[in-house]
Amino acid sequence: HAVLSTFAGLLVLCALRGAWHDPWAPWLHVGLSLSAALLFGAVAMRTQLGGFALASALAVNLAAVLVWIAHGPDSVSSFLLATAAGLGAAAACWTLVRIRLHVPEAPDWLAWLGLAPPLAVVLLGFGLAPTFEAKHANPAALAWGAGAAVALGCAVGLWDRAARTANLSLYATGVLAVLLGVAQTDTLPVWDAPAVSLALAAFVLGVSGIALALSRRAEPLLGMPGRGDSWPWLLGAQLIVAAGAVLLGTRIGLLAPSVWERLATPLAVGLLAGAFAVLVRVVPEASRAALRVLTAALCVGAVGALAWVVPDPADRFVWLHRNAWLFVALTVAALVGSETAARAGENWRGAVRRVTGWAAALAFVILCVDLLQQVPAFNPDTRQTPLSRESALTMLAAIAGLFALALRFALKEERDPFALPAPRRTAYVYLAEVLIVLFFTQIRFNVPELFQGELAKLWTFAVMGLAYAGIGLAELFERKKLDVLAVPLRRTGVLLPIVPLLAFWAKPPAFVDEFARDTAPGLGPFLGYLEKLPQHFDTYAWLWVLAGGVYGLLALKRKSFGWALLAALATNAALWALLTHHQVPFAVHPQAWVIPLALVVLVSEHVNRRRLSAEASNAMRYAGIAMIYVASAADMFIAGVGSSLWLPVVLAVLCVAGVLAGIVLRVRAFVYLGAAFLVLDVFSMIWHAAVNLQQTWVWYASGIVLGVIVLGLFAYLEKRRTHSERSAE
Repeated sequence: HAVLSTFAGLLVLCALRGAWHDPWAPWLHVGLSLSAALLFGAVAMRTQLGGFALASALAVNLAAVLVWIAHGPDSVSSFLLATAAGLGAAAACWTLVRIRLHVPEAPDWLAWLGLAPPLAVVLLGFGLAPTFEAKHANPAALAWGAGAAVALGCAVGLWDRAARTANLSLYATGVLAVLLGVAQTDTLPVWDAPAVSLALAAFVLGVSGIALALSRRAEPLLGMPGRGDSWPWLLGAQLIVAAGAVLLGTRIGLLAPSVWERLATPLAVGLLAGAFAVLVRVVPEASRAALRVLTAALCVGAVGALAWVVPDPADRFVWLHRNAWLFVALTVAALVGSETAARAGENWRGAVRRVTGWAAALAFVILCVDLLQQVPAFNPDTRQTPLSRESALTMLAAIAGLFALALRFALKEERDPFALPAPRRTAYVYLAEVLIVLFFTQIRFNVPELFQGELAKLWTFAVMGLAYAGIGLAELFERKKLDVLAVPLRRTGVLLPIVPLLAFWAKPPAFVDEFARDTAPGLGPFLGYLEKLPQHFDTYAWLWVLAGGVYGLLALKRKSFGWALLAALATNAALWALLTHHQVPFAVHPQAWVIPLALVVLVSEHVNRRRLSAEASNAMRYAGIAMIYVASAADMFIAGVGSSLWLPVVLAVLCVAGVLAGIVLRVRAFVYLGAAFLVLDVFSMIWHAAVNLQQTWVWYASGIVLGVIVLGLFAYLEKRRTHSERSAE
């Protein structure tokens, strides 16, 4: 053994001695190196020492290096390729030896063989790196030869039960071969080549098909040993290559100048969806649910990628167009997915439904992003955005489709992708209401002719009309037991009247107008609606009347005092707006401003008298009647007692009416305050007649009348006292 190994070492030295200058190079020296490999191999077989086996493999590798020295090219990458080829050939030979030994596990002296295929793949990858970068290309024969040698070394390991890394190494070699094929058919670097994502996706699909075919075979292919763990690595490897294909495809799809080159990206994503759909039938049951979701997501991704790659990257507003079409694509995918999920099998239904929900949610987000992009892109001269009419109308149709989908999720529990409980499914209805607002925003940005003319100034009444429609639909749906629709519509109908009421006072400050003019011209039309809103209080009064009508309808339907009070206050605000319009100031005629509000207080107390404490009830009565009398008295004194005949008469009538109401209703507050202010009213008229008009006889007449009243009152009280004593006897 020592003699053979020594002789083999001498052969290696002879091969190295003339590798560069011997005229017989390289074949004589290759023969010497291979002879040494055979001798080392024989010794290893005899002694079962791993060192001799490794020396044999290195001798084979030396033979490959000697060929490279003779034929070049002189570069590090070509040296790595030659080394990879020699290592792959040696691994193939020694793997055959291990298979020939017919032992269940690898002998200790061949344990190093498990590292040979992965190492060969790593060397092959580094050797092909310059080719992938398009810096310089090694000869095709060298590149493909090295790849074939490494693939052979990995493939032979498929028949070796102890070769744990053979499958993964062969897979990695296949990926490198795909990249090499792309690099040699394109002058661009691999990551810039339009076909790279498509080629990788086709590779993933092909591997999935092979895996499915092998998993269905009753007998191993060509006698390959069954390990029971052949495919655990496959899913991870497929995911990594698929992620690389998607990332490279996204970059190319966004930057490639030709639309045909960009279309490779959505096609690649579609192939990946098919690949993982096939792989679902291969992987263990525990991974299938997640893989089905990924497959459905890739289908949606293919449609979204198609929407992104169609717009020209050279366009100034390319992202505006991309997001517009992406929104349309996601909405179409969500609609199709919703219909498909209902007809899909039990295994796929949950995955499709979940992806459908997230596609719809993402579509809503993309819609908001696109509308925000339209704000700075809005052209004040043309009064619309750079979107074409076809794109704008398609977006409107997609918004309508998303609106219908949201209502479907709300009404049909089995269609809800997020399986929300019934009370929380009202969120879909609120989302549908927001989509209505976004729908009209999209129209305003791109179809401005619909918002021109005098009718646009009456948008506040249109909002009030929507409030009435919401309340009416809420009552209709409540009768039909559709609370998921009734509750959001009622709440929205209650809040909508606030918008035009506040808009009447909302005037954008100067810095907002400047920001809209210089940075966000899309805000201009909406700010214009506030600036051009008619500032007429008679119109404002009608808005309050309509708001009161909304709350009054709710009060009648639900028999609610709270809504009735709100309706009364809204009507009172309408009256105040009319008083302002007709220039009736509070400081001159407080009676007209205060009496309606005082009546609201009194009616509220009367309706809720059984639920109020005695103290609270009395306080409200005194407050309400005092507001009437004080305002009427103030109106009389502001105008002057002698200036108007009607003001004192009105106060007297109100006082007498209050006293009578207090007697009938047995409310002391009405009697006391009515009598007190009646005395004040009469005394004021007497004072005016006696002092201002200098009619002194009025004092005497008033004193006589007062004395008669006092005598009559005493007589009445004495009569009642006598009658009470007789009754007691």
